[in-house]
Amino acid sequence: MESMSHQIRKYEVLVKQLKDELREEKSKANEEADDLAQEMAELRYQMTGLLEEECKRRACIEQASLQRISELEAQGSGLSHVFVMPNSMGGVPANATMAMPSAVQTANSDQLNLHSTVSQETCQYLSVTRTF
Repeated sequence: MESMSHQIRKYEVLVKQLKDELREEKSKANEEADDLAQEMAELRYQMTGLLEEECKRRACIEQASLQRISELEAQGSGLSHVFVMPNSMGGVPANATMAMPSAVQTANSDQLNLHSTVSQETCQYLSVTRTF
């Protein structure tokens, strides 16, 4: 009888140890979950910032494009246009010359340099304040 009582006490001690270990593991798991939640919040904040920066960059490019188009349209309004009618074969006669307005020629080369023409000064009005 005494050995059974002793064995029961051993089991009770073991159960208590297991409960303590379980409590510690739960506490650690909660801390890790809190850390991960904090990290996720920080990553969301960073992603939001990156998205805002990309939005500003695209708006700057769009603004510069619209401004350049307006400039080219203003330049082109004073130019005369020469059009060549195709011959009956659907092509342009060999001796025909086509005049291309210089504004159009400039537009083709400027499209390649559009990204470099966008400056920080152009985009200052687009500053966005993040609040979280």
